[in-house]
Order: sequence, then structure tokens, then C-alpha cells
Amino acid sequence: MKHQGALKRGILIFVIVATFITVAAAAGTAALKNWRPLKEKGSAPETASKTSSTEDFSNFLLCGIDNTNSLTDVIMVANFDSKNHKLTLLQIPRDTYVSGDVPSHKYNAVYSHHDKNVSGMETLKAQIENDFGITIDHYAAVTTKGFRKIVDAVGGVDIDVPINMNYDDDEQDLHIHLKKGLQHLNGAKAEQFVRYRKGWSQGDLGRLNAQRIFLAALMQKIKSMSAWEIGTKIVPVVSAPNFLTDLSGYQMLEFYNLAKDINLSDAAVYTMPGEPFSLDGVDYYSVHKDELLEILNAHFVPEGTELSIYDLKIVQMADSVKTDNNADDFENILSGNR
Repeated sequence: MKHQGALKRGILIFVIVATFITVAAAAGTAALKNWRPLKEKGSAPETASKTSSTEDFSNFLLCGIDNTNSLTDVIMVANFDSKNHKLTLLQIPRDTYVSGDVPSHKYNAVYSHHDKNVSGMETLKAQIENDFGITIDHYAAVTTKGFRKIVDAVGGVDIDVPINMNYDDDEQDLHIHLKKGLQHLNGAKAEQFVRYRKGWSQGDLGRLNAQRIFLAALMQKIKSMSAWEIGTKIVPVVSAPNFLTDLSGYQMLEFYNLAKDINLSDAAVYTMPGEPFSLDGVDYYSVHKDELLEILNAHFVPEGTELSIYDLKIVQMADSVKTDNNADDFENILSGNR
């Protein structure tokens, strides 16, 4: 029973990070009992970044890709500090202003603006490393189709929808119609919930908050499932091109071994400090660099390393409001006490 509890805790940690990390955890669960590190058999792990994910401090870029496969609707950086048993997640608003030659000047379009021989995820990874001054060790992404499949695989989730949601966009084939109140959402309805933006008073920040509500609901559902149920229901729906990562199978299992011992009480999620602003009639989100610097130095760079404001190349376009500490403790997200 103790081993089973450790497995489920590891799964929950992965789910908190993002749905696609749930997938990796489920795959790890299915194989963990009979698994031994491949290096014991003389094989070296595959590496695809400057820092191995088997070290005790790693940053992951996590994205949700829209139906057009051209925009990242969700952009997050997760830090796993297994030495100190900490997990920290940073949400980057998709409308964040980005300088350079991205036509829309929005972070969600960086993924589609890449050279012929470089992938969208590698391009976005390089942009974040340059703008934030941190190292991204690995990345993972899930498409909207993959998201729907995974939610359906766990039997849907129960969510208390805060407001009536109605929005139609024929160009994106996006149609959102949800009523306020507690209801059971399947994959398609869950997608509507996490993608809705227009009706929130805070715009994209409201959508980011909805993502936290969804994660809490998914936490509750996963918590009620056995490790066997997760392995048998989620693993079969995972396949390319709906789930993308530069992690090898070996690295997933190594990472799972580290992540399963992190407690939810030592996990937190932040939204990148900043504020909405408009430029030439277009809505954007501007970072607050001083406050972002504090978060990065506290959670996203190794001990003994400190970034300066000059290491942050991201452009600040507005600074008219003070940003409150927007961290949510993951225990509160899991319990719904937010």
C-alpha cells in the first residue's frame, strides 16, 4: 500500500504540471515495478539539452497547442527541484509581448515562427531561454485533440463553472457554450472551459485562472483512481502527433523516480507578473521584470546562481499597476481552497 501511495503521489505531481505530464507519469507507473536504470545495463541515456533531466534541478517547457497546430494556447515553465523536494510552475500568458520578427508580437505565435530546419518547440524554448535568462532542459506539448482524449480517458471531470460561457469562432472551429454551475465535463467541454477568454473581466488572466480550476478538478479525479486504472486508461490514448516531447522513455522513468517524492505542500504555481496593455488597437500582456526576476531567482535557477535584471531580455512595455503575489499553493488547488 505504501508503494501504491508513492506511485499515486508521483502521478498527481505530474498531473499538476500539465495533462501531458500526467501521460508520462502513467507510462512510468506501468513500467516502474520491473524497471531498472538502463545505465546499469551499459546503455547511456539519451540527452537533448544542456542539463540532464536526471539531475536534481530541471526546468521543463510545457505547452498546449491549438487546433491549427500554429499557436500555443498554454505556455508554462515547470521547475523540479528534487534535492529540496520542490515543484514550481510559472504560467506565461499567451498574449505576452515579444520583440523581434514575430508578426503578431505575441508569445503564443513564437511556436509557428521558426526556421525550416528547427522545430516550433525548439524555437519557443530558445526564445524563453533568451528572454528569461534560464536554461530549459526539456519540453513537452499536447494538442487539443490529445487533451480531449486524455480527459475522456479518465471519465471526465467535475467543475463548478464560475460564469456563463458563450463564444463562437468559425475560423478556429471553436464553439464554447457552458452554463454557470457545477457540471460534469467531458474532453470537448473541458477544452471549452480552459480556452474561454472573452467573458473574463481580466481577459487572458481570467483564462489562466480557469486553467488552475481545471487542474484542481483533474487532481480530484486522478486522486480517486488507482495506479492500475490510470495506467490502463490513459496510456492507450497516448500517441504522436498528439503528444510531443524530447524526453526519451529512459528519461521519463528517471524523472518519474525523482518527481514521485515531491510533496504537494511543497509545490506552487505563479502567473508571470505583469499587466494587460494595448498597442495600435491590439491587446497584449507586459511583463513586470523586477517581480519576475524575484520569482526566477527563487525557483528557476540553481543554488549559487543569481540572475540580474540585465539577464532578462524580455521587453517590459507597461508598469502602471502593482502586481500582487499570485502564487497558489498546490495543496489549496487540490482541495479547492483557493
